[in-house]
Amino acid sequence: MTASALALPASALVTGGDDDERLVARAWVEPPFDIGRYPSPLAGFRKYVDLRPGDDPTNVFTKTLFTVRGVPAGTRVRIAAMDTYDGMVWGASNDALPGEAAADSFQRVSSTIDNPAEGEDVEAEVTIGEGHSGVWLPTVGALRGIEFGLGEPDRKAESFRYNLATSTAVVPSGLRAGDTYSFKAVQPPAEVDQDTLAAAAVTALPPGTGFLTEPANDWSKEATTPMGRVLAIADHLKSEGKYSDGVTKAEQVYHPGHNLRRLSDEFINDEQMVGNDEQYAAVMALLAQEVGVPARVVLGAVVPEGGVVTGAEVEAWVELQAADGTWRTLPADRFMSKEPPAEKLPESKTPMSGTIVPPPAPIPPPSDAGEQSDADLKERKATKDEGTRTRCSAPRSRPGCSSWPSMSPGRWSSCWSSWPPSSVSRPCAGADGAPRTSRQPDSWAPGASWSTTLETWASTSRWVRPPVVSSRPPSDRSPPRAWLGTRTARSSGRRFRPPSRQRHTGD
Repeated sequence: MTASALALPASALVTGGDDDERLVARAWVEPPFDIGRYPSPLAGFRKYVDLRPGDDPTNVFTKTLFTVRGVPAGTRVRIAAMDTYDGMVWGASNDALPGEAAADSFQRVSSTIDNPAEGEDVEAEVTIGEGHSGVWLPTVGALRGIEFGLGEPDRKAESFRYNLATSTAVVPSGLRAGDTYSFKAVQPPAEVDQDTLAAAAVTALPPGTGFLTEPANDWSKEATTPMGRVLAIADHLKSEGKYSDGVTKAEQVYHPGHNLRRLSDEFINDEQMVGNDEQYAAVMALLAQEVGVPARVVLGAVVPEGGVVTGAEVEAWVELQAADGTWRTLPADRFMSKEPPAEKLPESKTPMSGTIVPPPAPIPPPSDAGEQSDADLKERKATKDEGTRTRCSAPRSRPGCSSWPSMSPGRWSSCWSSWPPSSVSRPCAGADGAPRTSRQPDSWAPGASWSTTLETWASTSRWVRPPVVSSRPPSDRSPPRAWLGTRTARSSGRRFRPPSRQRHTGD
């Protein structure tokens, strides 16, 4: 706050008897101008793209932003220069100028500007169209003088501010369609090349930009100078990157914005580097600073034939500071390709796991019994239940059926004490002393493991499976209490546990 700002009449600071007449100092003091109150123009880049078709009322792709007269086609018009990045957006800063004026670099100036910049003289006249509004004033080069015409010229001249460091102009009172103004300027040296020497000073990058180090070093390892490294990085971005405005349904996965997440996970570290001017210019400027070259992002347009600038002409480019203090242009087509991306496959929603999932169980073939009535089904079930109860109760009742006669514990012991069988068929003594034959798997071989033998037995025996051999003395052994090899047991998924290898032979 300056002393002149407090030079108020003494009577203005004295309160009277009536509160309605009281005056306070803040009513006479104008706060410093803060450019941070206005959103980043780069963050709104999507309003300049083709919606193909779209009904967004804010989209100005086909609308006239402004008309420029007095400059040739191909001239670059600056809308805003953004010289600081906070991890969310590139924006204009209040401290672009060093020294005492650093806290208020957007200065209120008169119609004549003492600008030390050198270059080719330019004189132009601009008419604002329906597609441009807000506070950012389109200009060319570095201003040396400006006059406002139609549209409240005195009010605009009063609020006009200019940043000498970034060549950016604002009119806080706002711009409207039909406003006109004319200016004089100088056009500094144009584009950067291999012979351009870079400035030494670099703005510190914000936290969270460590993801830039590896690609910056890898993409520029063949270059030997800072500016050469920047150009090598630009070549890599153009050759490997793809362009998308994220408008079509298939490309809506490419989001707007240029925060750290969008530039890292969704751009540099993604399977494809995909974006438009917003992402490419933002990351190009950060990569330039990563390798030691001061950089900033500029939103503007290239004047077409006739001078009518629409949203289609708007683009974002990068400016690099040379060793002589001037800022040279790195055009968007130097680091950005217009080739569309390959179709991105939808992400699988199956959780990743180290477990190998087995294939699904095979579907059994359809029954060849045909359509059956309820009576037929009941009869089949009754027959099946009767067979389950009898379980080959009669020896040699039918071929392939093993007999389990009533035996004393001793007989069971003599039958199973030397399991597994030593031949295809194992004779077991029944209650009458006659041998009983249990059908055994033909594929059993001496020396096979217990698990192999029992699995083979289970897969080939239709009705029975060997009982569990107890470790108790023979006198305490009892015959099995359930038929372990029934179809019901197999269908329920219960597995037969192999008997213990340690056998009690008795006395």
